Amino acid sequence: MVFGLGKERRQYERKEVERKAIVSLDGHETTVLTGDISQGGAFLKRGSEPLPSEGAEIYVDIQTDVPGEEPMVARARVVRVTEEGIGIVFVD
Repeated sequence: MVFGLGKERRQYERKEVERKAIVSLDGHETTVLTGDISQGGAFLKRGSEPLPSEGAEIYVDIQTDVPGEEPMVARARVVRVTEEGIGIVFVD
């Protein structure tokens, strides 16, 4: 018998939300959309440009649709790469 398969290992609750996000790596910026966001990270949908590979340290600027609210800017690390996009975790 195998235990733990399929169990959600996430520390924070994810919210499905689509927002414009700007990914910065080594002076190059790519605009993408978020698929979901949590306090600990996000999933960024693949667009027409290549995305950073697993392990890359990036900066991400996630826009908001609330008038007057500043975008969220964070340093992050790519922890998962799929055909649909990349999973990132926010780092200090």
